[in-house]
Amino acid sequence: MRIKNLLNKKQHVKLLKKLVQEKASKEDINLAYIVYKRFCCVNNLDDDLDAHKLFGDELIVDAKITLDYTTDDKVALIANNLKEAINNNDGISLEEAEILLKWSVRNSFESVLGEGSRISDMKANEDYIVAISAFPFINIGVPVTTNNTKHFNPRTNHPFITVTLPIKTEDGVIQKQYLVDITYSQFFTMADASLANYYDKSQMKGPLAGFHACHTEEGKKFACSLITNGYAELTVDNARIYGSSFFCQSLNITNSNDWSFLMSINGEFYIKIINTKQEELLYSMDTIKLNDIKVKFPALPKVKK
Repeated sequence: MRIKNLLNKKQHVKLLKKLVQEKASKEDINLAYIVYKRFCCVNNLDDDLDAHKLFGDELIVDAKITLDYTTDDKVALIANNLKEAINNNDGISLEEAEILLKWSVRNSFESVLGEGSRISDMKANEDYIVAISAFPFINIGVPVTTNNTKHFNPRTNHPFITVTLPIKTEDGVIQKQYLVDITYSQFFTMADASLANYYDKSQMKGPLAGFHACHTEEGKKFACSLITNGYAELTVDNARIYGSSFFCQSLNITNSNDWSFLMSINGEFYIKIINTKQEELLYSMDTIKLNDIKVKFPALPKVKK
């Protein structure tokens, strides 16, 4: 879409609202938003548009969390298999590992947020959600790292965890590490993950990590997968995209030429940070249990003697 040279701020706002009302493409709406913000900045005009109200929780990508409803009986059996595998230096199948991860994501999401939750709810409860997602794995003896993006960039502060599971392969058992971030979508809102944010005089900050993650098709694919599933394998490439997107979050527009370089930093750099720079969970297991939230995987029924 080509936007004609509008003469005043009112015309820019009118066009932007019209595009949103008519459900125009995200690309067209974002372009109009960028042009509006730049117009205000260049002409030293106050930006009094409430973008969060206008766009709501619309994301720059077509993705939303999808919950898995595998039965508790099956999850209990897999969790028991995992516990035995850990004790015997054995492993579980990739499918079984993903079922446990999906159960943890659903348990965490439904315990705190539920259907129709707002991005603001995610932001307010992210530390609580992280703790809930971690404890079922901790209780079964799985290696868990508890992390924060401030170790990628001190101007960010977002908690997440990783879980390492023993996976059976044709070549034996391998340790596969997974990144778990159930509230990742908060960094992809149209109001905050746009090039337009570079023209925000009041906040003096650039777009959020989601903008940088989607700088390439590879990054967009990873982002959609993590938002949809709540977890992703912590490969070198995925670590690079995830870590670099937060690292770039504090760059101003004069540093935009550095994006490609910074987004190409080897993922091993971020994996090392994840495995060596850890944080304490802000909520204890006892605190979470007081709210009748599950902190353990479902258990197999006890056999009567």
